[in-house]
Amino acid sequence: MEIETPRFVLRDFTAADRPAFLAYHADPRSLAFYGPGEADADHAVLLLDTFAAWASERPASTSNSPSSGGPPRMRSSDAPG
Repeated sequence: MEIETPRFVLRDFTAADRPAFLAYHADPRSLAFYGPGEADADHAVLLLDTFAAWASERPASTSNSPSSGGPPRMRSSDAPG
């Protein structure tokens, strides 16, 4: 899905976005907004993979919509390793 305005484009992540997404999540200015266990590379990879799984759902699930209370929180059991 893609939403575009004159100043903004909201779209699903692509494989080409992966390096920039991981770099953003490694930036100390970004890490300040994450809690313990969320401020590491493994969590960023899990997050990106979760977004990709949601984007591939057909039909798109409405259970992840803000009107339903937002996306489900990742459990520690979802973490890699």
